[in-house]
Amino acid sequence: MKAVNRGRLAKQLHEQHGSLTEVGKILGVSVDRVRQLIKSEDRHAMRPSWLKGLDNRLANILIRSGFTNAEQVRAEFDRIENTPDIGPDRRETLRAWLESKGPTSNISR
Repeated sequence: MKAVNRGRLAKQLHEQHGSLTEVGKILGVSVDRVRQLIKSEDRHAMRPSWLKGLDNRLANILIRSGFTNAEQVRAEFDRIENTPDIGPDRRETLRAWLESKGPTSNISR
């Protein structure tokens, strides 16, 4: 199960049962791990909607780089290539994400 799904499940179970210990027993993890999952889910829920479809790592890279929307990312795609945390795999992930958002005429391969 993906971490995002586990976080969502942990949060739902906590709301239902009210006890981190109980949620930990249900999920087979420690209370500390339940806290981590819920915190991660809360951060994910607060992420700007324009980042939907990107993994957390790539979304965080874009936020740290000062981007505030997909069009900025599209316009500066070539500059992003030189960002230290973005290698070939993430560049392809980013390209596919931008293609899913519409025309990509200024994105070179």
